Amino acid sequence: MTKFLNTLLVLIIAIAGGRLAMRAQEYRAFAQERVELIEKLDGFHVRDPSKYLVQFVENDDPMLFTWRVYNPDSFRKTALLELGSDHFSFVNPYRGPYGDFMWVSLRFDIIGDRLYVDTQYSGGGRRQSRRGKKLAAFCERHWCGLEIEAFGKGEPIEVAADQIAELVSITIPDEVFARLKDEYGEELASRFSGQRFFRLSYGDEAAIGQFLEQSQDGLK
Repeated sequence: MTKFLNTLLVLIIAIAGGRLAMRAQEYRAFAQERVELIEKLDGFHVRDPSKYLVQFVENDDPMLFTWRVYNPDSFRKTALLELGSDHFSFVNPYRGPYGDFMWVSLRFDIIGDRLYVDTQYSGGGRRQSRRGKKLAAFCERHWCGLEIEAFGKGEPIEVAADQIAELVSITIPDEVFARLKDEYGEELASRFSGQRFFRLSYGDEAAIGQFLEQSQDGLK
């Protein structure tokens, strides 16, 4: 029995190690693509080094969003993701090969009964997932019907260091929301209050923290 358990443990570790290696390889390839894409763009013109600068990078994938960013000194780069009623945030202290210049990418993926949300940036990334056949099926069928607003299209936009930028906001239009309730039920629809499907906010850690406090106070 002990030998069997040891063999099983080794197998599990090997599978987990293989997945991590594959994930790292995927990230390196994706990161290189982002760098090559951004290097083709005109350079940033930093007029006020106390502010951060954001520019959206166009691409042909409706489930992929990329920005290039300039961050001022002592800026604690923080991302806040909100998927329906769920939200999670993380700090990225990495300066990267370009100093205070970096890229931020958001990618959605549907695999089986899971919706994956990858937030990747110069030097690392985070993967979140939400399991549910209904959610995955809804996204796969109605993604192109969602209303998507991306921040920073065109010329780079300056943002004060104590303010947050809503990099992307995805809402569910009335017609699509009605289909969501009819096809997938009230329980799933209730997770998207105000028909907001997803939002990615970016800013300094203190500004994101203040925003979260204000949001929680508003719910009391």
